[in-house]
Amino acid sequence: MQSINLFRYAYQTSYGILLLLTAVSTWHSIQQTEASSLMIAAVRMLPLLAFAPAIFKNNVRGLIWLSFVLCLYFTNAVVHTMTTAPTALNASQAIFSAGLFTFILLFIRANGKARKARLSEG
Repeated sequence: MQSINLFRYAYQTSYGILLLLTAVSTWHSIQQTEASSLMIAAVRMLPLLAFAPAIFKNNVRGLIWLSFVLCLYFTNAVVHTMTTAPTALNASQAIFSAGLFTFILLFIRANGKARKARLSEG
C-alpha cells in the first residue's frame, strides 16, 4: 500500500511538472509564430488537460490511455531536441514524459497486485 501511495504522488508530481513545461514550451512557440495563439495552445495543452480527472481520481483506465498519449509527447520532445536547436526545455519534456509514463506503469502494477491480494483474502 505504501508503494501505491509513493507511485501516486510521483505520477501526480510528474504530471504537474510536465504540464508546466508544456505550457512554457507553448508560450515560446506562440512568441515565435504568427499563427493563432489560441489554436496552438489548445492543440498542445488540451490532450494533457483532458486526463487531469484520471490523474487525481486514480482512474486506472484513464491512466492507461494517458500512457498512450504520453508516447506522442515523448516523441515530439525527442524530435524537437534532435532536429532544432537542442534546449533544456525540450530535453526536460522528454525526461518528464518518460518519467510520468514509468510512474503510471509502476502505479498500475502495484495497484493490480494489491487488488489481487485483497481478492484472495476475501
